[in-house]
Amino acid sequence: MTFNKRFLGFFYISWLIIHYKILNFLKWVWSEAKDFWNLVFIILWWLLLCTPVWVGYALYFITQNAWHLTYANACIVFWAGPFTPLVPLAICLGIGTRQAIKKIFKNNK
Repeated sequence: MTFNKRFLGFFYISWLIIHYKILNFLKWVWSEAKDFWNLVFIILWWLLLCTPVWVGYALYFITQNAWHLTYANACIVFWAGPFTPLVPLAICLGIGTRQAIKKIFKNNK
């Protein structure tokens, strides 16, 4: 009986730690993206990085060629994998783009 309690306790503590880290990450993203334009750039970069997926689905519905569906699904499976940096990459590129634009327009004034 004690093994089951320790076993369940381990998973409960692990779930709490993961939940805490996810919440901290989302709070950090929100603190960085409080500006409307930062959020717009993050979404634009995310859409740009997922372009093969959307284009593949669109071409599949236009041509009904299964090859387009295959590479679109392969691309989304790759980006959805555990070690692929789609979301952090979109966040970094979005915030970096915003900072670069601020710097460019600051120097022009």
